Amino acid sequence: MKAKTLAFLSIVLLLVMAFSVAISADEAAKQDLYDAAYEACPANYRKYYMGTVENMLKQISVSRQQADAVIALIDEGVLYLNSVGDHGPSLSDYGVQGVQKGVSLFEQACQILNIGYTYTTLPDSVADHHGDQVITFTYNGKYIAAIDGDDLSSPSSGGSSGGVTYYSVSFETNGGSEILKQRVKRNSTLNAVDDPEKEGFKFAGWYIDENFKTPFDFSTKIKENMILYAKWIEATDPVEPEVWVNPYADVSEADWYYNDLKILTELGYINGISANEFGGNLPLTRGMFVTILHRIDGGVAASDCNFEDVIDGAWYEAGVNWASENGIVTGFNDKEFKPDISITREQMAAVLFRYARYKGMDAVTLQESLHFIDSDQISEYAVPAMNWATSVRIIRGHGDGTVTPLSYATRAHVTAVFVRLLEFMGAIR
Repeated sequence: MKAKTLAFLSIVLLLVMAFSVAISADEAAKQDLYDAAYEACPANYRKYYMGTVENMLKQISVSRQQADAVIALIDEGVLYLNSVGDHGPSLSDYGVQGVQKGVSLFEQACQILNIGYTYTTLPDSVADHHGDQVITFTYNGKYIAAIDGDDLSSPSSGGSSGGVTYYSVSFETNGGSEILKQRVKRNSTLNAVDDPEKEGFKFAGWYIDENFKTPFDFSTKIKENMILYAKWIEATDPVEPEVWVNPYADVSEADWYYNDLKILTELGYINGISANEFGGNLPLTRGMFVTILHRIDGGVAASDCNFEDVIDGAWYEAGVNWASENGIVTGFNDKEFKPDISITREQMAAVLFRYARYKGMDAVTLQESLHFIDSDQISEYAVPAMNWATSVRIIRGHGDGTVTPLSYATRAHVTAVFVRLLEFMGAIR
């Protein structure tokens, strides 16, 4: 029988395994597995597998150790099969990277979670409508799920080579000089490219959309086929750059945050508390913090959030809606965001940490960097975020060796933090 190409067979297995966590299992491990598998699965495949995944949550348990082992396999990105024939997958289908000590990574993942799987070849009369193969998964000898070949051969994204998925990134120069497209391994970043040229115009950067709303960050990990669009600004005779006129009577050039405030003000990201007062020593509210971050991200519109204390039409509403929709803020509970209270340093770190992950940036720090004398005061939820933020120097400790995670962030401090974030993103130099 003709073999059916199953470009994302392993994604099915990963989802089956990653979401097969009993209610009594470690909740953190469940969430980590969910995040890893969700990221690994292309968006146009999720609708085919999420129902199956949810049904399996109640049937299988997994330990923290098992979860970490499967996540490690997902991170290797070599679980993809090229095809499955009449007799199931052969080791040659996995490519060189997919075989370790004679056992495929696909099989290793099954062994880790004690999941059995079998392939059943369908008759020709059925295969035309349901694919060539049915994959049946079992646990402790009991049936837990089955997925047919049609599901697996539905929409495709990217290409597979030697067990590794690659994506194509093209450059639409909009009348400028040609830039060759790149073939990029999944979860890798693009190689830097020379700026295109166009007579009478100045190149103004690459964007992920034709309307030039969202700039492309070359540190972004590629997870789908993409087209990048060149933005152009009509060239004019060079003029002397305007000198920023400081409008704030309470800020002088001698203030440590003067240059950071100048940068954010010129970019239109921050305002004073009045036309001539900045209030650098005052704490910044949670609503203002996400509003500034929303402006940095381009001010994309979002659906209304569920926080009952976010008032319709409030100046911070758009920012909170956007941050909530994208998992950048979670609130104090399902109904309260508390936009008018001051943001603490550890809350600020948590929001920036989630934003970095939302942008596809590398927000995982293996090296412990919390060597401050008051590190024990950091709330448990904020430890990974503070570790990351301090390791990349977006948030810094004080001269006395403390990091004061529970103290409020001042408006002056926040200007410096956002400038460091922009530098980390490569948006400014």
